Amino acid sequence: MFLNQPSPPAWAIHCAAIVVSAGWGTVGHSTTNHKSLASPKGVASQSLGATAVVRVDTSVAGAAFDFEYGVDHGPRCDSGVDVADDLLRFGSSLIRTHDSGVLDWPVVYPHPNFDAPTDDPASYVWDAADVYWGNIVDSGLEPYLRLGTSWGQLGGGLPPAGVPYNRTALVDVLLHTVKHYREGWGGGRNFSGTSKFRYTELWNEPDSAVTGTPHGRFWNRSAADFYDLIHDTAVALKTYDPSLIVSTDGVALATGAADAPYSWGLISEFARRRTPFDAFSWHAYTDQPTLFRTIATAVREHLDAAGLQHVEQHVTEWFPCIQCIEEDTAQGAAAFGATLATLVHAGVKLATLYPLCSSGGNKTGNHGWGLFDDETVPGTALWRPLTHVYAAFGDLMQQTPLPLTATAQNVSSFTVLAGLSTSASSENKEVRVMISAYVGCTSSSVALTISGLPETVQLDYTVTVVNGSGTNLLVLAGNAPASPAGDLNLSFDLAPPAVATIRVAQSLSF
Repeated sequence: MFLNQPSPPAWAIHCAAIVVSAGWGTVGHSTTNHKSLASPKGVASQSLGATAVVRVDTSVAGAAFDFEYGVDHGPRCDSGVDVADDLLRFGSSLIRTHDSGVLDWPVVYPHPNFDAPTDDPASYVWDAADVYWGNIVDSGLEPYLRLGTSWGQLGGGLPPAGVPYNRTALVDVLLHTVKHYREGWGGGRNFSGTSKFRYTELWNEPDSAVTGTPHGRFWNRSAADFYDLIHDTAVALKTYDPSLIVSTDGVALATGAADAPYSWGLISEFARRRTPFDAFSWHAYTDQPTLFRTIATAVREHLDAAGLQHVEQHVTEWFPCIQCIEEDTAQGAAAFGATLATLVHAGVKLATLYPLCSSGGNKTGNHGWGLFDDETVPGTALWRPLTHVYAAFGDLMQQTPLPLTATAQNVSSFTVLAGLSTSASSENKEVRVMISAYVGCTSSSVALTISGLPETVQLDYTVTVVNGSGTNLLVLAGNAPASPAGDLNLSFDLAPPAVATIRVAQSLSF
């Protein structure tokens, strides 16, 4: 769903100079062998506004980024194209199983009246579900199991509202589904010991309605009924295996109303009941990255106020837009990069974007919808501008996983994410910085200082950009000696919307 942008919160970075410091020594502002490449077409070579001043400090690196990321419904596109290798390259290791269709409870247990024993393997059909699960784990990826139903199962597969259903039986079906994939219960393919499986999410968007009908898309009963089902299921799962990480409930509008029964109401009720859950999950589709920070802050405040400080936040669906051409533009790429940085900075523990690559139905003029375009060229998953940003983010998270403090001045609609490598040798250390200038940014250039670098050490650096002219455009490259102060100063154009990736390492260590 689209969400309106609130007033920018105080945390928003304004266009300014950025300095990065990582305790790596000091590099001066010498421009020895500095090469500033000609601005590509569409990139202003003169300032259109303020210069964003950015500083990254490498002298104090934190513990490794505590953030996992992945996608929904994969690793194959709707067209059948397999993109597992790309996802592994990105470090995007999680596959949320929502909209698989075949893992929905009415499919694996095809008895809508619950008239077959829920503890009898003969009551279950695992064939299609096992193939889907196998595609994930055989690729080296990890399932994030969403229990419940996909888009095509109106009302969560339950009888019409007002018609009773056997809640105890449904809880047992959900439990035995988890047991099947944890230990091989119930026949079919035995996945026990063959793959990592930590996460289970209870339901999806109970607050989503179906336009023009009295039915909910994924839930057709009261919030109180929902609390009962999710509480009982969480207790059953945690009793079976306390190590399972249980999340709920993939709410569509976490801050949509003052009472918000499926977010604030659920948090309060589960605190009262002492429901054993580990993460609260929510969704947002918007090209305004500040909204993710606003929601994350509100959720954290409600969890803490309820005494649930241990409960994490999982954003299990997100994207800059829903079926729109923005996904193929620099504007979408910049919003995408800024959202990733915002989720990390906001303390979100895990995020799975939606969708991986959906096609058919004339989505966005037959260019598909999602991380990849699997429709324009049949049999191929094309990279969009935002796919290149996802790859750059993955490189930063994997190659430089120690977070660095970054500050910026004189800029708005602008995010910075910086990391340091874990090498024990100062000679082999590397710094990466990702800067996203999205719509609304008032600067057109960046003055970046990276401090805390090794004194007098020669450093290689590159700056590549994703913008309206292309992807991975090399706009700055060279080498410079470390100064006695341990600073390296770089200046380059960055007219919004655009994403810049900066890499700095000792010469000959690339």
